[in-house]
Amino acid sequence: MLSFSVQNIVNIKKPIQPSSILSQSILRKSKSARIVHLAVSLGFVLRSFTVYYDLTSEDGISKASSNNISKYYAIWLLIYSFVFPCSLIALIFNSTHYFEFLNIWKNIVKRNENVINAYITTKRKFSYRIILLAFIYETALNFIQLIQLVDLLTRNNFSLYFQVIRIGSQVLVLISIAFGWSLFMYFILETCIYMHSAFVLIDYHLDNNKLNQLDSNDIEQIILARNTYSESIKLISCADNLLSFLITGFYIFFVGYCFAIIGQFSMSDGTFIDVLTVIFRLFGETIYIGSMTHYLVNINKLSDKIFEKVYSLTLNRSRTVEYNDEINLFLLRVGRNDVGFRFANLFVMTPAFVSSLATISLTLVLTLPSLLH
Repeated sequence: MLSFSVQNIVNIKKPIQPSSILSQSILRKSKSARIVHLAVSLGFVLRSFTVYYDLTSEDGISKASSNNISKYYAIWLLIYSFVFPCSLIALIFNSTHYFEFLNIWKNIVKRNENVINAYITTKRKFSYRIILLAFIYETALNFIQLIQLVDLLTRNNFSLYFQVIRIGSQVLVLISIAFGWSLFMYFILETCIYMHSAFVLIDYHLDNNKLNQLDSNDIEQIILARNTYSESIKLISCADNLLSFLITGFYIFFVGYCFAIIGQFSMSDGTFIDVLTVIFRLFGETIYIGSMTHYLVNINKLSDKIFEKVYSLTLNRSRTVEYNDEINLFLLRVGRNDVGFRFANLFVMTPAFVSSLATISLTLVLTLPSLLH
């Protein structure tokens, strides 16, 4: 089965509901979750204002730096720090897509709640570890940035009043960022796990021993699998409508962010501390990009594995014509290999697509230092 053993199935009567704070806020199930959702969004907006002040004010932090790369990075950060929280808040106004997503998923779950619940329970445990790593990284990075800010304020003789206001606002921003990225990542990963679970159920229909035990003319399992596959496509479409802009913006920002990290290093003295800082920051960003890409691409990979299962059923020539027709119809649909999350609502995120983007990005990163010099 698709990275999941039937032996893990437990008897759970009700489907497992989304547990992320953002999902609770979108579904209006918790006022405290809605407050956290809005507070984190406002924290990112506050960062955009602090970055804007540093860029435009005569006594701003950016004026104390002669590094153009740092200023370009600040502009990039300013834009995203305003767009990202707006996208988070937009999830509340686009909640109809999430309600539709869960309604379709609940219809799929009814076909075998135990299989899906066991899968979600198992995969959630692993996602918790990813979120913990991301939170530790953000906390450590923000603490380092706070120390650097205090040092910069002290060395450039800013007024005590300005230092108190600037450090106080920075603390609020850093807390919002640390929690905000963790909440965002968990919401995305959890949503992906729910989409994965639908394909796990299809695999269960096709892979369990029932197909071998049933009469050779029985086609109910195949029809059920086809129907679940069709519902899964609708499920992914709802997720596309809800998250496409948010995730596309995430990738655009983080690619630019990684370029800025490399650019700042190439313009620095290249000391041992600089090298360690770059390695640490790139490792942290890899947690975000790598885990999210894996979960998103896995949707297409699971769909592709369904094709292999359906194709193997065509090798049995003892089936009836009606049974073979159902298999061929199913094979015709899954063989298109167009099921998966769509990047910018344009391209299906397949392993080949991601490999191409990674190659282009790596080429740009390697040429960036020479372009800067």
